[in-house]
Amino acid sequence: MVKKLSWILPLFLVACQSGTTELTPEEVVDQYVQWLYSGDIEQAKTLCTPAAIAYLDALSAVIEAAETPVDSGQLSIESIKCVHSDDQLSARCEGVIDDGFERYSEAYLLSLEDGQWRIDHKPDSGTLHSSEEILEPEAEKEEQ
Repeated sequence: MVKKLSWILPLFLVACQSGTTELTPEEVVDQYVQWLYSGDIEQAKTLCTPAAIAYLDALSAVIEAAETPVDSGQLSIESIKCVHSDDQLSARCEGVIDDGFERYSEAYLLSLEDGQWRIDHKPDSGTLHSSEEILEPEAEKEEQ
């Protein structure tokens, strides 16, 4: 009987492992944050939609231009909570992260693509933020 079971056990283990390859939204956010924090942007891109990949490309260009080294200190992801959309095709996640310097909350948008959760990057529609002050022509004359 042991000989008969010895060939079944490896098949059972492979079958069990193949069912766990799909990551939950929380697991995707966790891995994404860890890879970003360690500076492994190429790995982080594997968890992204095309829009998020474009965002990471822009982010890496800024990091390279600033010649800022990636901080490899302590990272602690204290919690990740995700809420699925009604159609179950997207999820909004909130992560509480402690990077050793500060504790902060970060929001993530995920989309379900081909059965896999992916980090997405969609700008807020109609919202532009700028710290630049725009002077009207009359205001410029008054200042001179």
